[in-house]
Amino acid sequence: MGTLPELRGKVALVTGASRGIGRACAELLAQAGMTVYACARSEEALQALAAACPGVLPYPLDLRDEDAVRALASDLGAAHGKLDLLVNNAGILGPRAALDATGADALRNVLEINVVGAFNVLSACYPVLKAADDARVINLSSSVGRKGRAQWGAYSISKFALEGLSEIAADELGNDAIVVTLNPGGTATDMRAEAYPDEDPTTLPSAQAVAQTILLLARQLRPQHNGGRFSARSLFELAAREPKTPVALPQD
Repeated sequence: MGTLPELRGKVALVTGASRGIGRACAELLAQAGMTVYACARSEEALQALAAACPGVLPYPLDLRDEDAVRALASDLGAAHGKLDLLVNNAGILGPRAALDATGADALRNVLEINVVGAFNVLSACYPVLKAADDARVINLSSSVGRKGRAQWGAYSISKFALEGLSEIAADELGNDAIVVTLNPGGTATDMRAEAYPDEDPTTLPSAQAVAQTILLLARQLRPQHNGGRFSARSLFELAAREPKTPVALPQD
């Protein structure tokens, strides 16, 4: 049946790790024995995360700062010589408005964080990903990045771009890394509350449940999954089982 790669002792980088899915993901990966570089703009939140979770290394930075991101990649290379897992999670919602009510500056702001930030991290980390034996890249997408929806203009555009970025990276990295996207679906996070302020968060999956599907992918992704698209809701049951051997992963 085969065996799963051992995560203990490996190195992960999680962006947007100060809250929500990113924070839950950093916690789970550290609990699995990984050294986790946790990135976000809030140094205070990252320090609190690191204090609560051994194995998490806080690395505050703005992903839009290309020089700072390249310094991070250089630090990873100097300290570990590789990067085994990259989770590109950082993102903002931007205005919930029709295209004709969305200003170009608002669009640029969303693209700078959701796309340029992800691009900066991914491209800067190419050398350390290639240096790992079984590198994986999981980019957090959205249902509106796979099918456009009214009133989601800037955010939807950014997630379509992230899907394209992921496909290009999957093709470029080839045998050096497995690159996939994950649609978390509606999740009880601050961003979801911003998008749907009247929604009852107790009706939604938790950030921890989505993080569990990221942990599942980190363990289960194989070369045939490169370039694939996944949705957390299709993985919840598998993730809860915590399979110890390779299993079939449902793709979108």
